[in-house]
Amino acid sequence: SHVANPDDNIVRQQIATGIPIVHGLDGWVKFYHPHNQRVVIKEDGSADFRNLEKFISIKKDDKIATLFAGVPGKPGKDVYGMTLNPPAIKRPKITIGANIITTSNTSPEEPEKVYVEYTSACNGVLFSTDESVTVSPELRIEQSVGISTGNVKYDGTVNVVGSIEDGSKVECEGSLNVAENLESSDITVG
Repeated sequence: SHVANPDDNIVRQQIATGIPIVHGLDGWVKFYHPHNQRVVIKEDGSADFRNLEKFISIKKDDKIATLFAGVPGKPGKDVYGMTLNPPAIKRPKITIGANIITTSNTSPEEPEKVYVEYTSACNGVLFSTDESVTVSPELRIEQSVGISTGNVKYDGTVNVVGSIEDGSKVECEGSLNVAENLESSDITVG
């Protein structure tokens, strides 16, 4: 006796089809230098609040950041032919200040992926946040140099709007301009 296979009588025919959504790639920004003050930890493990490394010196042509704008997704269709939109991607925004060179790069294999490189146009001090970058050829300190600013070490010219308080250390390779009083004797210029 032969048992019939139930699949022998089944006819398969596509009655509806859709097109899946292609999800996009979120954008991002990678910074190559920190943007906030860093407390220096001494060999004995204590924190040195005078040498904060608050001001980031940068050389001409140093890479500052890379931005990937992201790639938007592609819409799909449901079984009724209605368009299905992909979710929005995150698009980072960055404000470019003075002395920044911007270069866009793509690869031949993936031309939809655009990478924007930001480099320094001069030697200077880098000021950056999550939303902006700028390079200044001179370091301008809008207050007195003291415990709040930490010690200052900079490769170029330093302009201090206030005083240099007792116990503070300032080293610069360019000029030093102090608008008020010079109370510290630990100054190196040139």
